[in-house]
Amino acid sequence: MSNKTRRAFFKKAMVMGAALSPLSDTFGSALLQSAERSSRESAPSSLKITGVACAFIRYGSGLFVKIKTDQGIYGCGEGVDAVPGTYHFVKLLERRLVGKNPLNVHRIFEDLRKSGIFQGAQAGMYIAVLSAIETALWDITGKALGVPVYQLLGGKFRDKIRVYCDTALYQQNLPTPQDFANAASKAKEMGFTAIKFDLDQGNDPNKYDQYNWTASPKELQRWSIR
Repeated sequence: MSNKTRRAFFKKAMVMGAALSPLSDTFGSALLQSAERSSRESAPSSLKITGVACAFIRYGSGLFVKIKTDQGIYGCGEGVDAVPGTYHFVKLLERRLVGKNPLNVHRIFEDLRKSGIFQGAQAGMYIAVLSAIETALWDITGKALGVPVYQLLGGKFRDKIRVYCDTALYQQNLPTPQDFANAASKAKEMGFTAIKFDLDQGNDPNKYDQYNWTASPKELQRWSIR
């Protein structure tokens, strides 16, 4: 029963109840107020996508999309690698998404994938963006149904998992042993118990060349942090 139908029902009940007892009128008013306070959102099956927005971080190395709906529910998704310059591509897919029910995740995914066979849907930029969109659709579905997404995907196996911290020292010019120590200490302060380091550096002067990444003896010596 929709909110409009419920309000009409309670109004009729008030009129009929008033002829029976003053208490009936009070009861009917309470029911009507309850109906007025109830959610104005329609059933999840009536959800419709109204737009897709996107943003980039670190010069386009990370893509975030936000899919909006006509009920105020939105979903967020992330794509990494192969995403620089994808703004116009996201807006192209937006035109294929508007008006569709975001809860039909698999159908939307297949529609987008099959419609892009000759646009690169096999890999690369297309799949990176499509992954972000699919994640956002699952986010909307979980919010609309009031359950965690992992429950929709078959349930959970464990209550917690161990993750590591990527210190991203590869962004620094030939980090020293002290740089590694400082990064490890900072990760520990953040609560991490596992840490990832990239020891090989593309700008290492001891590297054979930029095309032969076989570790040279001098590189191995630098990696031997004591």
